Amino acid sequence: MTTAHKPTYHPAVGSANQGGYRYRTPRLQFSSKDMPGQTRLKYRQLGQNSVEEMLERDLYSELEEREAIHHEEIIKTQGFIEAPIVEAPALQISSAPPPLAPDQYDDADDTASSSSSSSSTGSESEDESDDEAELLKELERIKAEREAERARREELARQEEEKEAEMATINANPLLRESLGVGGF
Repeated sequence: MTTAHKPTYHPAVGSANQGGYRYRTPRLQFSSKDMPGQTRLKYRQLGQNSVEEMLERDLYSELEEREAIHHEEIIKTQGFIEAPIVEAPALQISSAPPPLAPDQYDDADDTASSSSSSSSTGSESEDESDDEAELLKELERIKAEREAERARREELARQEEEKEAEMATINANPLLRESLGVGGF
């Protein structure tokens, strides 16, 4: 006769104590993998960044040195050579008059204008040459002002780019952000 028709009063329940009807006493066997492995705390030894060592070190200067070395390596790998920064002297205004522009046009073959102005006198030609000289001086002065303004704008743009690059470097590194008080965690 089989016992398959009998009721199960103690069903097998999944637990640490498998074994069907053995439910009253816990098992005595356990795996070596269940044993504790780390029973002692490990402390930092000398040279492993202990608290005393970290208080003595200047981490900010070390970070700046490492970043400078890194940027030099990048510049070397890209083939850029740093040129020494030489500040351009300020524009100097001299007391000498600016050089006049050379005659670009040859008026010798202009016969039509000379024949039509045959009634002009010598004083008119002197006035015209004086006016022309004044206009050339004014033109040179305007060119010098424009050049000075362009140089000033270029200098401002260069300073702005340097400032943006510095802020990008600071914002990219959280350690620099915290030390400069720019922002952080």
